[in-house]
Amino acid sequence: MTAEEAGTISSRTDATARAVIECAADAIVAFGADRRVMLWNPAAERMFGWAAAEVVGLEPQIIPEELNAEHNAVLERVRGGGQISFATRRIRKDRTVIDVRIDTSALTDGAGEVTGWVNVCREIVA
Repeated sequence: MTAEEAGTISSRTDATARAVIECAADAIVAFGADRRVMLWNPAAERMFGWAAAEVVGLEPQIIPEELNAEHNAVLERVRGGGQISFATRRIRKDRTVIDVRIDTSALTDGAGEVTGWVNVCREIVA
């Protein structure tokens, strides 16, 4: 394979990944190690009520105060390279609380260092 062919494949793969994120029914949110949002897809906008432009680069207040210890425990596990799925609650922009299922995985760089995490969230409806 030539460098040009590899570049074309890489570009197609990037475009496909972007399309999957944009079209996903579930909220996909990526955070940096500093807890700031790096990616907030349209489903996250619908679920939480904030537009991506309102939260990218910030640490949105979506975790109820009483769940901070749970959140920190999840992050510790993820920082070790783990994955975790759990049911919890999150806060919308309008301050209503929703029940969600979150699948969390570490984001790593080319050297395998954890650089953040990604959450895939689905609202739990009774």
